Amino acid sequence: MRWTSDKLPRQYFYSSGDDDMMIDLVKLKEAVDKNIAKTSEEKWPEFPIICTYQTRESSHPIRDKRHKNFISVQDYSEPNWPKFCLGGFYTTSVRVIRQLWEASLTSKRINTDDVFITGILRQKIGMPDEMVVPGISETCQHLGGFIENRFKTMWSERKRKFENKSICFKP
Repeated sequence: MRWTSDKLPRQYFYSSGDDDMMIDLVKLKEAVDKNIAKTSEEKWPEFPIICTYQTRESSHPIRDKRHKNFISVQDYSEPNWPKFCLGGFYTTSVRVIRQLWEASLTSKRINTDDVFITGILRQKIGMPDEMVVPGISETCQHLGGFIENRFKTMWSERKRKFENKSICFKP
C-alpha cells in the first residue's frame, strides 16, 4: 500500500489478494467497469471497495486466546466488526488506497488484515458500508491454501474455465 501510494497515479486501480487465489481477469475487468458506472450513478466521491471473494456483513472479533485470530478487547473494543471484505481478494482505486495507507499510520494495527484494511480503516476514512460491494460471481477462486498436489489439480481444473478469454484490447 505504501509503494502504491507513493508510485502509482491516482486513477489506477489496486487489487490485493492472497497467494492461493486464482483470478479471472475478464470478470475482474467487468466488476471494475460495473463499479465505475455505479460510482457515477450513486454520485459516490470515491471508487468503492470491491470484495471479489466475499463480503462479510456481520461478524465479531474472536475473543478466545487460543485461536490464531484472537483479538483482545484492548485491541478492538467493539462487539462486532464493521462490514469488510473477507480475505482473499479485493479491488479499489489507488486514491482510496492512499487514504487507507495514511489512516493506517495513526491506527492501532490488528492481525486480521482484511478486517483492518477494508473494515476499520475504511470506516476511519469515512467510506460508508454501501461502498463495500460484492464482485461478480466466480471472479476468483480460492484454492484453499497452498498444498502442492491439490494446488496443481485445482489449478488445472480452474484454468480451463479461464482459457480462450481475453482482456487485451485496443482503445
